[in-house]
Amino acid sequence: MKDFLISYNQMDQEVAEWIANLLKGQGYEVAVKVGKYQAWEGLVEQIQTMLHGWEHFVLLLSDAYLEEEYAKLEWGVALCGIPDGVQSRIIPIRISSVRRKGLLTCGDCIIFIIWIGNAGKKRS
Repeated sequence: MKDFLISYNQMDQEVAEWIANLLKGQGYEVAVKVGKYQAWEGLVEQIQTMLHGWEHFVLLLSDAYLEEEYAKLEWGVALCGIPDGVQSRIIPIRISSVRRKGLLTCGDCIIFIIWIGNAGKKRS
């Protein structure tokens, strides 16, 4: 099974690539994907196929990500697992202050990693 699949909104690509490079530098197999699907028809099956074979499903949480309809479906499919019984381990990483709604309002239910820093800044 492969290690980390990172899902993000295209506005957060720089952060997604930075996190992917950190994980790759530690020897993990990582793929980053922006939430684009072929069509709404069969979308759940497309998400199930995407999640199959990945140990961890990383969600980069930003308002831009959470405003996308596909994000809600990705969460739901990942939480329910995929048909063959393999359930992705979801790792939500809050990369900006997000409006808390739905599952995000349950602070005790989901543990968040809060990304601090700026991938674009060079250290002196």
